[in-house]
Amino acid sequence: MKIRPGFRLAAVGFSAVLSLTATIPAAAAAPTHTSFTFSFVGIRLDSICAFPIYVSGNGKVDQYDFLDNNGLLTKSLLPSSQQDSYTSTTKSLAGNLYSTFAEERYDATGKTIAFDIYGVLEDVTLPNGGRYRPVGYVNGVANPGAFVLTPDRGYPGDVAGFCAALKP
Repeated sequence: MKIRPGFRLAAVGFSAVLSLTATIPAAAAAPTHTSFTFSFVGIRLDSICAFPIYVSGNGKVDQYDFLDNNGLLTKSLLPSSQQDSYTSTTKSLAGNLYSTFAEERYDATGKTIAFDIYGVLEDVTLPNGGRYRPVGYVNGVANPGAFVLTPDRGYPGDVAGFCAALKP
């Protein structure tokens, strides 16, 4: 039996396509999306002013989780909006709604290896007409669980005006 040259070429081509598709990894899944709200009351802050102040707030986070080809979480993107209020022993300030963006990256075991926060960290209109609006970058891994108002890099905002407005 003789194999026709065209059939041999087609068989070789088909084998080549099969071997290529067998070595191409499966595409990672589309990111998953979760939205959640949060609130907190009375977190004491001692590092902003020369006296203790307390912050309460609420907000919304849209969380987008990215998985690799093996189904392991590699990254989360976390755009959020938040509104806070501040009190000292005798005064209070209401914050404006502001938005922030965070990115969290994970190693192969699921441990956070980077947590970067970018954008507006607070927005408060001060009684004198000014604004306390720190903007910049915060290394979240270096500040775990902290309520951070001063960026690691960026503009710290009118801290003096903010503290003067809350001074007891």
